[in-house]
Amino acid sequence: MAVIRKAASDYTREIFHKLREREYNPELMRLYVVVGGGCMIQNSGEYDKDRVTIVRDIFDFANGS
Repeated sequence: MAVIRKAASDYTREIFHKLREREYNPELMRLYVVVGGGCMIQNSGEYDKDRVTIVRDIFDFANGS
């Protein structure tokens, strides 16, 4: 199980690294993660919870909830 957690953590770290390479600045921007990757980021990622919104239900997001 430790190997899976490490792989998930490394993967989410790489996602945020790629976003920063493409000029994502968490101090200036709010990040919305819709459905799929949200669970991975929420459970394995290190991120500012005040600046990242994880949308679990695409229909709520589409309706503006």
